[in-house]
Amino acid sequence: MTKIYLIVKDGCMPCARAKAELAKVDGWEKVVNLIDVTEDQEMIAFAKKCGVRMTPTLVALTDDEVVAMIEGPRELTEDFWRATVEKHAK
Repeated sequence: MTKIYLIVKDGCMPCARAKAELAKVDGWEKVVNLIDVTEDQEMIAFAKKCGVRMTPTLVALTDDEVVAMIEGPRELTEDFWRATVEKHAK
């Protein structure tokens, strides 16, 4: 099973944009895990383990291995999120 994470940080304007686009899609909470790395050391360690270099970053894991990563907000549009949620919703 693939787990999808959106890694964000408070005060990051591109992160705010990616989260706003995600919020437009009904049911996103069932598919995408929102991870804030502002001050949570456990979440920061998780992001580093996944190879995250910047926020926002989308990370998809299958069997705890990174199988997809998108850095930056450009591709994280409402249409992208809608397609992702439709594909992975159960």
